[in-house]
Amino acid sequence: MTSNADQLSPIDPAVISPGFVNPVCNAVADGDLDYLHRQLVKHHFVIHELPGAEMYDAHGFRFHLSRVLQAPDGAFGIGGALVPDWYELFAARAARRVALVVRDADRLIESDIQRAMTLIESAVRDAERLRSHTPPTQLLIFIVGPAPAFRPVEPSARRRAEAQRGPRALASEIGAKAWSKPAEFDLRPHHQFTISNAAWYYASLGRRATSPEERWHCVECDDTITFYRAADAAPCIAGTFARTTAGMQLVGVRYESDEGVYHFPWDGEDPFTLFRRLCEWIERD
Repeated sequence: MTSNADQLSPIDPAVISPGFVNPVCNAVADGDLDYLHRQLVKHHFVIHELPGAEMYDAHGFRFHLSRVLQAPDGAFGIGGALVPDWYELFAARAARRVALVVRDADRLIESDIQRAMTLIESAVRDAERLRSHTPPTQLLIFIVGPAPAFRPVEPSARRRAEAQRGPRALASEIGAKAWSKPAEFDLRPHHQFTISNAAWYYASLGRRATSPEERWHCVECDDTITFYRAADAAPCIAGTFARTTAGMQLVGVRYESDEGVYHFPWDGEDPFTLFRRLCEWIERD
C-alpha cells in the first residue's frame, strides 16, 4: 500500500543481532527466540520456522523443508537434492524479506553437520542472486540453540533494537483496541477482490496515520488487513485473504456492528465495498 523504495532496502542484520556471522547467517540463543520473532515481524520478514530436532535424517530434512516452505513438486531438482533452489522458490513470491529460523539447530548439527552446513551454505549462495533479482529479495537464516554455544543478544543491543521502528505498521504500536461487536459480512459470488502477489508486499506493510487529516491506521496480521480509526485506534473493518495462484483473494470481511463505536454508512455502501475502497484509496495515496 506504499511504494516507498526505502522500505525495500535490505536491512542490516546487525540491527537485530550485533553478533552476526555474515550478512546472511547468524546464530542466536533459544532464549532470544521471541525477541527474534518480534524483530523480524517488525522489519517485515516472512518467517519460515524449521524444526531442527526433527530433521535428523535425509527424509525428515527434505520433508520439513518442503512442508514449511510449501515447496512445489520439483523444487528439490532432479535426483532430490537436500535443499531447494532458494532463488527459484522465493524470487517469484510476494515476500521481499524472508527469514529461515532453524529451531533446535544444535540437534540438527549433532545428527549430521554436513546437512546443516549444506542448508547454511546454500542460503548464503542464493542470497546474492535474490538480492540482484528485480524486485530484490533479502534472505536471512538464523540457527537457534542453547546458550552459551549460541550467543544471547546483549540487553543493551535488545533495547536499541526494540527502540527502532520498522517499516511495518503494528497493532501494538498504534494502541489498537479490541472489537466491541464484530460481525461477519456475507460475501456472495459477485464480491470479488484480489491483490496480486507483487502488490501484497506493499499491502502487508500497512499504514500508520501520521497527520490529523488521515482517518485510518491500516495493519496486516496473519493475512488479515484491518482498518483502525486513527482518532482512537478502534477496529472498524477488516478483510481476510487466502493465497491463490492469482494472488491474495479476499475470503472474509468483518465489521464493527456496534453503532456506539462506529456508525457504518449503510446508506452508501456495504462492508465489502467500503473495505475495497479503503484498500484502493491507501494504495493510490
